[in-house]
Amino acid sequence: MRPRGPIAIDGPAASGKSTVARGLAHELSGCYISTGEMYRAVTWLAQSASVAPDAPSLGELLARTCLALEIDQEQARLLINGSPPPQTALRTPQVSEAVSHYAQQSCVRDWLIHHQREASNQGLVIMEGRDIGTVVFPDAPYKFFITFTDDYLRFGLLGFMFKSMQFINVNETLIKEVVYSFYKS
Repeated sequence: MRPRGPIAIDGPAASGKSTVARGLAHELSGCYISTGEMYRAVTWLAQSASVAPDAPSLGELLARTCLALEIDQEQARLLINGSPPPQTALRTPQVSEAVSHYAQQSCVRDWLIHHQREASNQGLVIMEGRDIGTVVFPDAPYKFFITFTDDYLRFGLLGFMFKSMQFINVNETLIKEVVYSFYKS
């Protein structure tokens, strides 16, 4: 029997939320949605318009913006004013460093939560991100909170460094710095 959604996947950064959510979407023939990508898109949009996180014009910018999620079989395609945001732009250091500042703004959170809830009406949705199970879908029939251990983090860092061919010594200091940056965001 196929579950009725939404399925909410929550947890800290780099805990494996995306991996679990993508796997569930594939196994259940549902649609994977990353809320982190949505927050990055808002950050990119605001930065492109030279609107600071605390600017009163941020809410006005969002009011003029059309966000749509085209639901495909396994993944949603995010559209801002009819076009997908450039994926390379969403992963720039400028966006990465600013996304948490934009995400703290109530106008951004309210606007995205509305769109996230709307997306859940389009079929079985597996949505991952922070506060998904507590704020966005507090009544979701299936909610999971993913965590990690230092060993998982060490293994994940080694895998990432191996894939990117960057070999560095993974020690306790590095792990503490990475964990701090994850929780800070």
